[in-house]
Amino acid sequence: MRFLGKSDASEKHFISFRHFLLILSAFSSLILFSCDMGSTSITYGNNFKASAKLETEYINGKEGAVVFYDKIPSWLIVPSQIMGYDVIRVKLADVSNIAELTYITLPDTVMVVDTFSGAILLETIKLPKSMVICPMFTGCVMLKSITIPDSITIIQDLAFTLCTSLESVDFGKGVHTIKNGAFTGCTALKTLTIPDNIKSIESSAFEDCSGITSLNIGNGLTYINPSAFEDCSGITSLVIGENMANIGETAFEQSASIRTIMLKAKTPPAVDKSSFKYKEITSSENSETKDFYYDITLNVPQASLTAYQNHKIWGKFKTITGF
Repeated sequence: MRFLGKSDASEKHFISFRHFLLILSAFSSLILFSCDMGSTSITYGNNFKASAKLETEYINGKEGAVVFYDKIPSWLIVPSQIMGYDVIRVKLADVSNIAELTYITLPDTVMVVDTFSGAILLETIKLPKSMVICPMFTGCVMLKSITIPDSITIIQDLAFTLCTSLESVDFGKGVHTIKNGAFTGCTALKTLTIPDNIKSIESSAFEDCSGITSLNIGNGLTYINPSAFEDCSGITSLVIGENMANIGETAFEQSASIRTIMLKAKTPPAVDKSSFKYKEITSSENSETKDFYYDITLNVPQASLTAYQNHKIWGKFKTITGF
């Protein structure tokens, strides 16, 4: 069963039933002290009118205004101050017409936006440097690029799931954790570099990112969680940093196009026998599981060449060379 995501572009974006269920489960919640300030009316260009409920909240010890929009124009410019308070939070979670949002400007005062999920026409956005929580962009099928501010430390579960036009991600200097399924199904990603500041990539974080051809994992990562890069069928070149200690089961399962791996770790990392496997469909009812490490050239530190050659799994790779 497949669903067709709405789009005004010539390319159609298909959503599988499994990913559709992931979107339904995506959510973001915060428990913050708030005080109701009432409602006001906001008028945009072309006489577009909306009401906004105003509250004050404390986020990271700062008191500021919260704006909850009941509907929005296709272009939205959020003010930096309301009633003498800096706007620190914007709520769009229940906006009925968020699918029509194509452009939004957020002031540098904003620290939290609950979600942009469902904004299927949103192509670009600049997140303020003051932001402390990464918003949800689940199913934003037209979003092309994202730069994560240094103030954000965690990219949440399913944050960018099925952003099928997302071509580039700048993770910034603050992110240390990429949570479960954060970029699942981002099929337009081509070259992906995981910087040294990222210490944890959780399960299925980049699953089904079939467009990635080159993957460079930095020195901050010591463990690749199960299925983290499963079904990344386009990867041909893989670089793994010097501190890698463990590659989990199914980490690269179905990523059978990998032909070269530069593995910088001096001690051969623990690796599961399922980390580099794929299932080949042999008939309408049957499949055969195969190892594809026999097709991979492994490049390792020269001083560790013998250790890799004698390893029960690394030693099975097609060719092992030293650098």
